[in-house]
Amino acid sequence: MKKAKFLFFALVIFLLCSNLFSLDSLSLLEKVSSNFQRIKSIRAQVDQIVVLRNREFRYSGFYIAKTPGIVKVVYTYPTKYILWIDRKGTLYWYLPDSKLLYYAEHTTGRGNSSNGLIPLIPGKNNLREKKKFYTVGPLRVKGFWSFKKYIIDLIPKKEYPNLPLIRMYIYPGYPVARRVELIRGNKIVMVQEMDAIKKVGGIFFPYIIRFESEPNHLKTETHYISVELNVPFSEKDFHVDLPPDVTKVRLTDLLGK
Repeated sequence: MKKAKFLFFALVIFLLCSNLFSLDSLSLLEKVSSNFQRIKSIRAQVDQIVVLRNREFRYSGFYIAKTPGIVKVVYTYPTKYILWIDRKGTLYWYLPDSKLLYYAEHTTGRGNSSNGLIPLIPGKNNLREKKKFYTVGPLRVKGFWSFKKYIIDLIPKKEYPNLPLIRMYIYPGYPVARRVELIRGNKIVMVQEMDAIKKVGGIFFPYIIRFESEPNHLKTETHYISVELNVPFSEKDFHVDLPPDVTKVRLTDLLGK
């Protein structure tokens, strides 16, 4: 009996160690990157909470996006306005009632949103591009069983000293980073968390995304409803008609930068 128990525990330890040592940081990051690279387009309802300088705002609307980072969100609550991103990566925020158009050039790049105001968007911001600027650190493991998590640092290369360190927390069970931190010095300046992971057409997708940026005094939480992935869109689906007398204002002025 004792021998059987010993063999059982030895087998458990062997399986745990085999699983651990079969993983490395690069292969794990490639799985995470590959999962999101399979997303070519997204359609969903979104509910958002935005806290800016201790003021809370709530929004709801219909959202579509496709590669390479083109987005349109038509909000219906608390009032109608439209947010979109064109092929050049320029962000627009249009308020039809007041004929105001806020804009910010080259703030989103090509890939997942990094400012918290924009829902997740498909694009080219993959691991291959990050490796041009970052060195992938060794895989670290914390916790055991269902509490286990993997930690990977993307360390800026010496020729890019102004870039932040990126720390990713990846939980076992699905190839999605549950938490991503941007760190300057010893200070976390930006955090993105992904939760409520579900499979949509074989792709792992986060139905809740939280974002916090300390420099901008900004917090957001986006909930996705009725998500559809990889549906076809035409250019007309992203077109927005603007009146000739629209007033244009830089979005950076709105955010107090």
